[in-house]
Amino acid sequence: MSAAIKTETITFSIVIPCYNESGRVEALLSGMENFERQFKYPFEIILVDDGCKDDTVAKVESSLYFKKLFAEKRFQIVRLPQNRGKGAALRAGVAIASNHYLLTMDADLSVTPQHLTNFCKHLAPNKILIASREHKGSTISVENHRKLAGRIFNFFVRTLTPLPHADTQCGFKVYPTAVAKKIFAQLLTEGWAHDVEILYRAYNMGVVIEDMPITAIAMEGSKINVIRDGIKMFIEIFRISAILHFKHLLVEPFNKENRKTDNLFRGVFAVSAIFLVALMAILSFDYGITGDDTDQKIYGEHVLSFYTSLGKDTSCLHLKIGNKENLHLYGGLFPMLSAALNKYIGGIDEYDMRHLLNSFAGSTAIIFCGLLAYSISGSWLCAFLAFLFLALWPQFFGHSMNNPKDIPFAMGYIITMYYLIQMVKQLPHPNKRVWVKLALAIAYTINIRVGGLILLGMLLAFYFGAIILSTEKRLAIKNNKTLTSNLKSITAVAVTAYFLGLVFWPYGLLGPIHNPMLALKESTNFSMPIGLFFEGKMMTSKDIPWYYILKWLWISTPVIILFSAMAFGAVWFLLRKKIPVERSLLLIFAGVFPWAYAVYSKSAMYDAMRQMLFLVPLLAVMAALTWYYIITLYANIKIKIAAIIMLCLGLFPVIRFSFVNHPNEYVYFNELVGGIQKAWLSYDTDYYMNSIKQTAKWFKQTDAFKQADAQHKIRLTTNTLDPVNHYFRNDTDKVKIIYTKWYAPGNEKSRANRDWDFGIYNSRTVEPSQLKYGIWPSDKAIFKCEADGVPLSVVIERKDKSDYYGYLAMKNDSTLLAEKYYTQAINYNKQNEEAYMNLLQIELNLKKYKEAATLAQQWHTVNPQNDFAYVYEGIALAYLGNFDASLNQLLYAVQINPDNYQAYNILASLYNQKGDKQNAQLYYNKAEEVKQKLQRE
Repeated sequence: MSAAIKTETITFSIVIPCYNESGRVEALLSGMENFERQFKYPFEIILVDDGCKDDTVAKVESSLYFKKLFAEKRFQIVRLPQNRGKGAALRAGVAIASNHYLLTMDADLSVTPQHLTNFCKHLAPNKILIASREHKGSTISVENHRKLAGRIFNFFVRTLTPLPHADTQCGFKVYPTAVAKKIFAQLLTEGWAHDVEILYRAYNMGVVIEDMPITAIAMEGSKINVIRDGIKMFIEIFRISAILHFKHLLVEPFNKENRKTDNLFRGVFAVSAIFLVALMAILSFDYGITGDDTDQKIYGEHVLSFYTSLGKDTSCLHLKIGNKENLHLYGGLFPMLSAALNKYIGGIDEYDMRHLLNSFAGSTAIIFCGLLAYSISGSWLCAFLAFLFLALWPQFFGHSMNNPKDIPFAMGYIITMYYLIQMVKQLPHPNKRVWVKLALAIAYTINIRVGGLILLGMLLAFYFGAIILSTEKRLAIKNNKTLTSNLKSITAVAVTAYFLGLVFWPYGLLGPIHNPMLALKESTNFSMPIGLFFEGKMMTSKDIPWYYILKWLWISTPVIILFSAMAFGAVWFLLRKKIPVERSLLLIFAGVFPWAYAVYSKSAMYDAMRQMLFLVPLLAVMAALTWYYIITLYANIKIKIAAIIMLCLGLFPVIRFSFVNHPNEYVYFNELVGGIQKAWLSYDTDYYMNSIKQTAKWFKQTDAFKQADAQHKIRLTTNTLDPVNHYFRNDTDKVKIIYTKWYAPGNEKSRANRDWDFGIYNSRTVEPSQLKYGIWPSDKAIFKCEADGVPLSVVIERKDKSDYYGYLAMKNDSTLLAEKYYTQAINYNKQNEEAYMNLLQIELNLKKYKEAATLAQQWHTVNPQNDFAYVYEGIALAYLGNFDASLNQLLYAVQINPDNYQAYNILASLYNQKGDKQNAQLYYNKAEEVKQKLQRE
């Protein structure tokens, strides 16, 4: 009992609803008389006549005992004109109660009032005590069918509401009267399910609800049909839950009497969440097909076939799409669900369907980011800030529409973090619901990507971390039985999550132990290197520096969020009185450990933050906690307003970028790197090829496209084949799609060596020097899809095909004709580097060394950083006898590109001719070393 309660002043009101209880009146009377003899505190009885049609009330009024109570002004009868239900009866009785505490009980005395004596030991001004027949200390005598019905009902309660109690329906409950009056006055449910609404409202008000042990006796007269009544139970609980959710989130926060600051932000958060889900769903149709979309779409279709054929179709395990042979190592849940929606629902473009589903994963992750912040801080202001930060984070928002791997994974990660914090908060005795939801969240994440296995480690880390960091929790768990019970629950969660995580992953399902371990090994050491552009250099995913992710965070996180998240490293200590230390430090651990482990294991990373997007919501939470501290630190309203203005000013550049550059938000760079205007010459921008959709749409509006027909087809080249094929899938009578690379001298797939009229080209894999000197997007670009003036993808018009004719002439050994065509090609397009290279080869073959040297020098003016221009000039100068100048040009070539083994070979040959055997051998060795390195890659 609370120390603030003086037991000698406690008084009780006992409310008993009655409907046709004539046969039980005598037992009720004798039971209450016995109770009065044993109970030491003053009480009154309020009997509510719920429209009785028998002589229940007459019998009560004629009894000597109740006449005595009436004379002592300790007995009242409330008469309802007609039967309204138990909830309505209690509401009427509670309304006239006048004592400190209030007991509601049933007239059948299945739970006797003598239990109130024990309940008195636990009274508190903000606590409701409910009798629980499922309490481990209870003794009950209940018919099996009633027990089954009760448990079915309670399952629905636990599923559809946040109430964790195993028995909400026992009528024996003790309330502080002030609390009861407030709750019952709002009661909407008048029937038998009113208990759920009452407890749900109490939960929303922050009232403590404690289960109490009882002895219960089943009374005759119950007629329960498990199936029929089970359906009614579900419908009623669903109705109550929906109404109370709606009112709690969207009505009550905006009522004048409830409009406290944090209540208001609860409503703002709820409205914002609904708006965001709808907005992202609508905007998802604007986004383009990504580098993973086609592969994942095909994989999903084969995974769906695996399950619909009951495992007979195993083609999903052996797919090879382009150069990808590892699709089976990824979980199949998201791609399969996308395929199922397309197959069984359809109605929209198959990729739009995938992006719509992706948007729901993204919006769910953003909402749970806010809920995680609330779970840590207990503040809806903080929740809204975290929600806002992540929703406005351009990288995350952009990926949320069409990233089929990383956003669904991020969603699973942040949901798991939310329930891990819930588990920590409830220690030493987390309720079963938290354990179940943890298992489901981890299982979902594994079904997306095998990296979800890290969450099994997080489960242990959060549990033991909470014990280590919190003295209170450590003392609460020192009991061996408690520790053993918790470890059993953790083991059950881990085992359940692991095996459920394989259910929608055919490869894992068919080898539940061995295959996930192989997939995990491959995911941390990706065998297929991927080209990327980082710090002004082209490299592979295997060559990135350890700080790759940190650098991307530094340059692509909105500055206001970046520095706020960094500040949390200090603020967590200042917040320790408001937020338990273990929550803050575990949040930091969850944000740092996965990256640290990736660095330690030398995992291959690529495409900016893509593989680590799941950490971004945690940084948003850290930033929100920092601003929550700043805003609530001072009571002075002017300081609060100043902080909010500062926050808004910090977010404005981010909002502007996203609004102006939609749907290419994900190419955002912050002010620390000079925005995208500076960053595009050093870092990947449209690496996911999102802008191609806009570029293709623009091209379809051109006169050239509109005038094309089967006799005059446009030959359209591209370096993004899958997206372009899809965008023009209905236009095969107008265009022929051809794959080429932007720059691939000597390659059959080079754009210079193909016959084409127009080209759609993305910036990915374009040489840095070609970006720097404007060779891409080219002077021949007739359209540029841009972000803040920076080109992401372009349409090129080819009015002169001399380079293609030169290629054909070379194939036919018509050297002089090829020389003519390549000269003409350069005159048409001074930026045509492949024409320079081919013409230089011709001039050297024709022994036109002066012309070759001059041509190479002309090439330097176009691209001063193309190493082959210096190689060819070096060769020409060598033939002209200028060995020193030749050596200088070749040495400069390998300075530009240390992997140019041809230059090393020529250097070796020149040093050999000079009689310098030592340097000759040195460069021969270097040439072989580089060749072997390139072959390995």
